[in-house]
Amino acid sequence: MSEDKVKKSGQRRVKRKTNTGGQLYQKREELLRQMQGTDEEAGHIGVREQLETLEKRGESDKTDEENWGGSGSRGGRKQWMFWLVLGLAVAVLCLGMLVIVRKGNENLTNGAGGGSLDFNALSGGEQVIPEDWFVANSTQVFDQAVNILDGVSTSEMSLGGVLPLVRDEEQANKLMDWSRSGRWAGFDTRETHKLTWEYGSSGNTGYMTLIGPRADYSVFRAYFVRDGENLRLDVDATEAYSEVPVIELAGKDLDTPVLMRAWIAKEPHFDARSDAESYSWYQILGPDLVDFVWAYAPTGSDLDEALRAELNYGRIAQKRIREFRGIITLTNAPKFNKDEFAISELLSTEWVMPNSVK
Repeated sequence: MSEDKVKKSGQRRVKRKTNTGGQLYQKREELLRQMQGTDEEAGHIGVREQLETLEKRGESDKTDEENWGGSGSRGGRKQWMFWLVLGLAVAVLCLGMLVIVRKGNENLTNGAGGGSLDFNALSGGEQVIPEDWFVANSTQVFDQAVNILDGVSTSEMSLGGVLPLVRDEEQANKLMDWSRSGRWAGFDTRETHKLTWEYGSSGNTGYMTLIGPRADYSVFRAYFVRDGENLRLDVDATEAYSEVPVIELAGKDLDTPVLMRAWIAKEPHFDARSDAESYSWYQILGPDLVDFVWAYAPTGSDLDEALRAELNYGRIAQKRIREFRGIITLTNAPKFNKDEFAISELLSTEWVMPNSVK
């Protein structure tokens, strides 16, 4: 190969995308220059000899850097990315399952139309809770509940006929008084498939609710408790009975604590009503969520902490609840306005009074 041809070949520089190709081309050029510059007497060098020399140098000079980025390395990175994505997917799936399990273990088990069983309560591995009996006997208790609602919805009701259907004699007397004064509206159970129900526990007492229309077209939420193998209508819980209705509380002198079935709510700005270090304020609303009064618990007291816990107030891990049904007792708060009271006790976190409190 003549010097002119070699120089001409040396001017043809082609950029390669891979490091190995570019370096091999440069080594070939360098080798040719060394062969012609240091051994001018050697004469013509054949193509075979050039290739053999290049192959030997390529094997001895190969480094890890020249191999980086090859098909093997790219395959390794792809596998690493695959396992990373798979790990993230498994973590998200586990988090979702945790949320589902937590919801499945909540006190209330909702049903609609044909019913809904809480299989966690019947699994045998979970702690026994008062509502389990209702879940295990769902068909039986539903039929009994409908029959009870029918029995307390007739115009021919008598104390003797009502007494076996309700929780106690005091409630039977209330029901009869309300019926005679026209304050009691019967229940419409003609379309049982439209009724919905729930199971829950109030302290040591399990209960079932049926939800549907009343005879006056309002919506009822009837509570039933267990009596042996039978149901009883909890009239007080069904009617959200309070010793003094919320709408009548303002300005009333409470010589002794009064029992209230109400909605209990709390928001951050409520404490701005007075010294936040001493008083934790709550909104006490009537069953219609319209009428209300203000009431406080001493900040940081066991009572305040129990109310906050029920609302998930100030808790990071769970979503805050706007209000909950509860039974409380109220007393006057002399230092405050006529619509402001003190909460003296939290008796239940539902409108059903636990058996242990009665």
